[in-house]
Amino acid sequence: MRMEMQQHKVVNGIDMGKLEATLNSIKRDSDLAAFRFHIVNEWKGGTKNETSAQRIDGGPQVIIRTEPFKIRSDQPYTLMGADSAPCAVVSLLHSLASCLSVSIVYTASRKDIKINKISIVLEGDIDVQKMLDISDTSRPGLQKLEVGINIDSDSPPEKIREIVDQAQKHSIVLDALVNQMDLNVTLH
Repeated sequence: MRMEMQQHKVVNGIDMGKLEATLNSIKRDSDLAAFRFHIVNEWKGGTKNETSAQRIDGGPQVIIRTEPFKIRSDQPYTLMGADSAPCAVVSLLHSLASCLSVSIVYTASRKDIKINKISIVLEGDIDVQKMLDISDTSRPGLQKLEVGINIDSDSPPEKIREIVDQAQKHSIVLDALVNQMDLNVTLH
């Protein structure tokens, strides 16, 4: 008896058979769509921090990596840091850019549109006076964020515009930035 491996169509590096199977499973059982991400951050002195990401609860599974991902942060010299790693704002912008990129790729792949290259440039404006507790006149967060997306594809520009518009509606990080969420900060 000969077993044959089923070959799935791959678009933009996405296995479409696997993607469709995942989507169909979630449609049948919406509990599979519930994920919980866990991270642990440790202050390393001065303005340095290290975050470990080892566990994800995805649907009915608990996934624990043997070796956690490590993400380090620091502040630039001008904010009393050692400039040894990206600051938290850079990590936030990276998270948004990578999430938008993946959302664009998923959306394009489901529409069978080939993407050759995606480049995303983000520029964010912050006034650090509130963070440094020297003024109450400004917010401590991003006041303005500009996102420039450049997509190289053979598809017509209107199709690419549709993909980008749709991808924005599905980006988890973009949604978290522009919509309110429940936040519970506790001191242990």
